[in-house]
Amino acid sequence: MEDTHYFFSRMDNNKILFFDRDVVVQKYFKELVQIQNMSLQNAAIIVASKFKDIPSIKDNTDIVEHSPNVHLQK
Repeated sequence: MEDTHYFFSRMDNNKILFFDRDVVVQKYFKELVQIQNMSLQNAAIIVASKFKDIPSIKDNTDIVEHSPNVHLQK
C-alpha cells in the first residue's frame, strides 16, 4: 500500500509499527481483496485514497510490531 501513498510508521530496523488505525486499514484491504474479489492494486488504491489523509495517533499504546517481508496471500 505504500506504493499508493499509504505509509506505515517504521522502527530503526525497518519493522513496521501498526497503530489501531493501520489494523482497521488492513482489515478493510483484506475485505476488498478476499470478499469483493478486488485486485491487490485496486484495493490498495481505494484504501489509500480513503485513509491516507486521516492522521495516525502517535501516542497510541496499542502497537503491533510486524516484519515488512510478510505479504498477504489471496
